[in-house]
Amino acid sequence: MSPSLEVLVDLARGALQGAPVLSVGIGPMPIAGLRALGADVRGTISVVPAGGPPAPRSDAPLLWIEGAERDVFAHVVDGFAPAIERAAGEVERFLARVDPRREAAVLAYLPVPRRVFGGRPFRAQDSDLSRALEDKSAGLLGAALPQLRYAALRWPCDRARWSAIEAELNATCLVVQALGLTGGGAGTRIVRSYEEACVRLPALGDGPLRVARFVDGVAGNVMGLVPPSGPIVTLPASVQLVADDAGGSPVYAGNRLVPADFSEAERGAIAKEVRDFGEGLRARGFVGPFGLDFLRDADGGRHYHDLNPRMNGAAGLVAELVGEALGAGVAPPLPALLLSGRSYDAAEATAVQAALDAVVSARPRWRVFLAWTVDEPMSLARPPASGRWRVEPEGPRVTWRDAELGVPLDPDAGLAHLRTSAPPGLRLRPGDRLVLGELSVPPALGEALWRVHGAAAPARLLRALLTAEAPA
Repeated sequence: MSPSLEVLVDLARGALQGAPVLSVGIGPMPIAGLRALGADVRGTISVVPAGGPPAPRSDAPLLWIEGAERDVFAHVVDGFAPAIERAAGEVERFLARVDPRREAAVLAYLPVPRRVFGGRPFRAQDSDLSRALEDKSAGLLGAALPQLRYAALRWPCDRARWSAIEAELNATCLVVQALGLTGGGAGTRIVRSYEEACVRLPALGDGPLRVARFVDGVAGNVMGLVPPSGPIVTLPASVQLVADDAGGSPVYAGNRLVPADFSEAERGAIAKEVRDFGEGLRARGFVGPFGLDFLRDADGGRHYHDLNPRMNGAAGLVAELVGEALGAGVAPPLPALLLSGRSYDAAEATAVQAALDAVVSARPRWRVFLAWTVDEPMSLARPPASGRWRVEPEGPRVTWRDAELGVPLDPDAGLAHLRTSAPPGLRLRPGDRLVLGELSVPPALGEALWRVHGAAAPARLLRALLTAEAPA
């Protein structure tokens, strides 16, 4: 075990050892490593999208709630907390059974409504505050970070108004976003003409929109952590993988953590921007992890365009790399640490950042988010198994290797780690998004896949995995 990484385990264990907690998220074990790090997990509340699987058998106390949103992005951004509120009676009865003395702290992977948890210690993010911060109409980013220039739009509009916006922004390729709450690119459309706008914008509804010029640059993401007290912790910045769907949405397709993507000076500048912005969030009462999306233009300028006041997908990739570096038999510390609600002193914050920077620098990796919108009814009886798969970019072709996860990936072996999240028996309707899981690949393999398939790589990999022969 690297000495620099021991601090992550020690700090997570220090925050959780012997602590009674309630775990809230998606799936039967939403926050990995709690029990292994010494937490007394009194119960788990899992909130799944509509049409999700039935509750699994569980020896530990588990409350299973089905949300109203079928799309996982909509569920995460706008459906998770309301589902808990609608089930407030069930939640109250469950908590009275597993934590009658109201001593367990609430830990949650996503923001949750504080008022539902009956005054228990609350280490999670309150969904009311997070919703207010995330709403694009709040304008928080523009007041604190460099961002694009926006024009206001109400759709439908006539050709003259569209031409006026093109002139105001000095661009004909425009990015239109719905204000309010959307996730994964669902509320964004790229349009290159008024005719294209007439086809693509009605799906955004009749609410207020904002328009910016299209930046043909690098899409980036960075996460920060606002502790109850102490310095803001920053995670390594990543490049976001983006896939354009047929409707003009730039859909989230994963992240790559490759040190060469950002110079040392740029990493330092991004970290300072995250810390400064995090202090502003803390002043508004926010505590916990948050993410910022930005675009880097051809001149190196960064334009921040989205705040996600919750854990982001890139954290899963960092957690995977930390787990590999720590080795088998060590509790995975990162998700539990980020969500434990602990405070930091300056030395601890510096040690955490140094450990995360070191592991990402030593283990560059891509995370491909395997999602696909189905156009006909579909039943997933046997999802492909989690484990190591051999991936050949041509085709692409995939072949089952073994069930090993958490082991380093040889950059020249053509192997990838698949972590399947789709449950057996999942039923989908036309227009539903199938989220199969995540494929973690070495940089050379990721580059080869994008060179051959471009933005279609995630969907083609997903279809190849669905038809491959492997253990269920």
